Amino acid sequence: GTRCEIPVCDPSCENDGNCTAPDVCTCNITQWNGTRCEIPVCDPSCENDGNCTAPGVCTCNITQWNGTRCEIPVCDPSCENDGNCTAPGVCTCNITQWNGTRCEIPVCDPSCENDGNCTAPDVCTCNITQWNGTRCEIPVCDPSCENDGNCTAPGVCTCNITQWNGTRCEIPVCDPSCENDGNCTAPGVCTCSPEWTGSDCNTSMYCNYMIEFKAFSRY
Repeated sequence: GTRCEIPVCDPSCENDGNCTAPDVCTCNITQWNGTRCEIPVCDPSCENDGNCTAPGVCTCNITQWNGTRCEIPVCDPSCENDGNCTAPGVCTCNITQWNGTRCEIPVCDPSCENDGNCTAPDVCTCNITQWNGTRCEIPVCDPSCENDGNCTAPGVCTCNITQWNGTRCEIPVCDPSCENDGNCTAPGVCTCSPEWTGSDCNTSMYCNYMIEFKAFSRY
């Protein structure tokens, strides 16, 4: 100045800073800092190695952090099914329902049995020709077991062997078996041909007739 009253700052103050004494810059402290007011201010400060590149502006490592202060972790691809991104690339899932790096795998607890697929939380999709039930734990017999037979494996009926036999427990059991071409028509019940009688069809109707005839002839 003409009276040497104006201080000189060299290099000069930046960003509207005022040279208030020789080589002393007074800055707008809410926006700039540094000896020349060349350093932008971010308040609150940038987090997670974010850089303050302009007043109140944080430049983040966009592959890992987001948000005005680089405080929000990035998960790419994003978390699914209401999972929370709690750290870069880390999804925290509702562990009772979802699993996997992105919470994309449904959870079935207890797990699906017999090669059933967990297709939604606690939903098992079964091979319906072989298994049924909420966990694919119930074997399927089609056609179904008859006469109180139990389906104990896919397509396998376990019968009351004293009464029924056959793949579906549909064949009655006669023990001892029916003789002389008699048919077992119910458990323990033989239906005999006209020439035979008795519980096992082992008595000839002709013999019965002769016995009755001789008994009648005595009178």
